[in-house]
Amino acid sequence: MSEVLVDSSVWIGFFRDQELPSSMELDALLEQKRVVICNLIKAEILPFLPSRKLYDEVSEYFSALAQAEEYGQLWNDIIQNQYKIIRNGLNGVGIPDIMICCLAMHHNLPLFTADRHFKLLAAHLPLRLFEPGE
Repeated sequence: MSEVLVDSSVWIGFFRDQELPSSMELDALLEQKRVVICNLIKAEILPFLPSRKLYDEVSEYFSALAQAEEYGQLWNDIIQNQYKIIRNGLNGVGIPDIMICCLAMHHNLPLFTADRHFKLLAAHLPLRLFEPGE
C-alpha cells in the first residue's frame, strides 16, 4: 500500500464531519500510516482552526506525518505546468493547487482530494488521484 498526499479539502471535511465518506477514508489512511502532508496544506488548515489549543494539537500531529518536501525545480515545474494547462484552455486554477499537483507528481503520490480543480488538472497532467479503497 502506498502513501497518499491528502489535500486540504479532505482535511476540512474531516475536521467538520467525521461521518463523511472522505473523513472515514482519511481515518483509515491515518490508521495505516499512509498519509503525507506538505507545508502548503498545513498553511491552508492551521490558521483557520477555532482555538489555540486545537491549533497546537493539530500542528503537532501534522509534524508527525510524512512530509512531501519542496524541491529545487518546484517553481519551474509550477510555471511549466501552468503554461501547459492554460494552453489547453484550463484557466482559473490557482498557484496553490498547481503547487500541490507538482508535489504529488514529483513524489509519485496519489492525491486524495474533494477539490474539482484537481480532476481538471489530472486530465492534462500526469497527476494520479486517490480512489477510496486503494
